[in-house]
Amino acid sequence: MDFASHSHTSRSAGSRQWLQGAARTLGVVTAIAMGVDRSLGQVAQRGPAADHSILISSDAAGLSTLRAYDPVSGESTAFGYTRGANIIWSMAFDGTDLFAVNWISIGDHRSALHRYNVGTSSESTSPPFAFKPLSFPALEFHPQTGQLYGILRKDPFVSNLYTVDPATAQTTFVAQIQGSNNTFSALAISRDGRAFVFGLQGPFLYSLDLTTGLVTQIGTVGVQVGAFLDAAFDGNGSIWASFESFTNPAKTGLYRIDPPLWHGTQVLPLAHAYAGLAFVPNPEVSTYCSAKTSAQGCTPTIHSVGYPSATADLGFKVSVDQVPNQELGQLMWGVRGRAAVPFVGGTLCIRPPVEGTAWKSTHGSSVGTSDCSGSLLVDINMLISTQHVAAAAMTPGTTVECQFLMHDSGFTAPNDWALSEALEFTVMP
Repeated sequence: MDFASHSHTSRSAGSRQWLQGAARTLGVVTAIAMGVDRSLGQVAQRGPAADHSILISSDAAGLSTLRAYDPVSGESTAFGYTRGANIIWSMAFDGTDLFAVNWISIGDHRSALHRYNVGTSSESTSPPFAFKPLSFPALEFHPQTGQLYGILRKDPFVSNLYTVDPATAQTTFVAQIQGSNNTFSALAISRDGRAFVFGLQGPFLYSLDLTTGLVTQIGTVGVQVGAFLDAAFDGNGSIWASFESFTNPAKTGLYRIDPPLWHGTQVLPLAHAYAGLAFVPNPEVSTYCSAKTSAQGCTPTIHSVGYPSATADLGFKVSVDQVPNQELGQLMWGVRGRAAVPFVGGTLCIRPPVEGTAWKSTHGSSVGTSDCSGSLLVDINMLISTQHVAAAAMTPGTTVECQFLMHDSGFTAPNDWALSEALEFTVMP
């Protein structure tokens, strides 16, 4: 794979010509560039991690956008939309699907349960509740019994605990929440079955007896006046909760609340709090192979966030940072397995045939500066959904390997290229 015959000058109009020649030599099919270029501030998942889950949220103010937040990397990305829902409020995950209150506040229309499958993006809505819940509904599945619990209010000052049938939205009264005159929201149940709720006054954190409805205050959380809209336990025993401040917009955001003091730490400031939260398992994604160090001494690092899906319109973003700025690059991929082939001074980690996106700029620092501030990003789901010819091979169950290739003018031909490590993932339905 000799690139020496392709004369070039980086950052010039001629660079596209030698890149096209290089693409033909490599056997990479150029295509429509997908995604947007932006810099990623933190290192994302470095292969499978113990108990590493993704936090799914309904977007600010309960809008239809669903977001995936990676607690390890701090990366947040939109990955889907709830097309059939009005306002999504509170979320719970049963191991397969997300459930949320499709909350309707207009007239005599009654709210219902909305079901959303993360992998397939399929969704449905249950029959309406027998009564119209007021604001701040809360849902959570018990991780041991699979029972769906709900805190719903018919009266503005009375919070009741119910069990809820996920298929029909039929509610069964358990108890009126007692032990405090507070109004309650944001239910979270730990893996060992302990239930916790937030009171709107304070706001305070309470333990909740799921049999009697008795609450016991255990913490003040340490935030100012406002409301927690939803909460969920991670696998490490911490509560993640979405908070809307009534007095200080800077306090609105996503919080992690750690035992045993149950003090809240803001991990993501938001203009408006997420209206629903739920942890779901991380997709099967792993990194392998070795990156080629750039002429600037940096190691291109590949990241991913979201869910690879053959039917979702967007939501699985693969990116690379620590790459040469103001160069051209692309994402290569294949479906024939892993490889470790010497290539342009580094390693080609994908077994041929190899496909790829169109070349696009790594951006970063302005022309005249040579550093590692460049980055690239591709949304794989968008690539599939736009019926990219080569991406048609990414069918459900297919294992895909991908790797970024960037020009690096700091090296001499034919090795004037930078390579990231590789990412392997399995496409979900």
